[in-house]
Amino acid sequence: MDSEGMPGDNATRADRERWLGLGEKIGANLEKKAEAKKANAKQAELKKFETRQPPAEGPNDAHNHNRELALRYAAAGRRVFPVDATTKQPLVAHWKEDATTDPVKINALWSRHPNAGVGLHMEGLIAIDADRHGQGSPDGIANLQKLVGENEWRAHPIVDTPGDGEHHIFSNPGRLGNSEGGFKGLGINIRGDVRGYIIAPGTVRPDGGRWAPREGCPIL
Repeated sequence: MDSEGMPGDNATRADRERWLGLGEKIGANLEKKAEAKKANAKQAELKKFETRQPPAEGPNDAHNHNRELALRYAAAGRRVFPVDATTKQPLVAHWKEDATTDPVKINALWSRHPNAGVGLHMEGLIAIDADRHGQGSPDGIANLQKLVGENEWRAHPIVDTPGDGEHHIFSNPGRLGNSEGGFKGLGINIRGDVRGYIIAPGTVRPDGGRWAPREGCPIL
């Protein structure tokens, strides 16, 4: 070994291979850190846009905001498609197939549907959708709080919806689908990977209603 601890001229083959392997590990770690830094920068940019208050001059400002929001989700690797921001219904015939991260396709879709909100495919995600539909309907938020009780949830994205409901979003490695399941009659639904979508956090309706990411919570 030389004075720096590196294998010198008289080093054995095993010494050289060991140092070569160490160099490869260091290189791989640096590459992972660089990729993580890029991913974090994308997420930070998306969070700034999600939480930005759009201009309030009129409906055209909402659709410009939503188109840009769709492009930013796509850049972060999330598949999106246009929805009617009022009825929350897809504006494409086959949304599961048409959901995309391709900016060219997204611009084409929003050119055809300029007033669209952003539908977010739940690929790899699951959302607990707690609704409040007014007097005579179950209070999903109150019922969810009762179910959770004193248990603490891990930090997760929470979105306050224009209809006074909440979306609680988690990763979904098991690919759970859509169901009321044991929540039937409680005003709570599950939006899962297989056939599910939600309105993307940050989306704005023409009337100014907004799916607002809750301050202090993580983003997707």
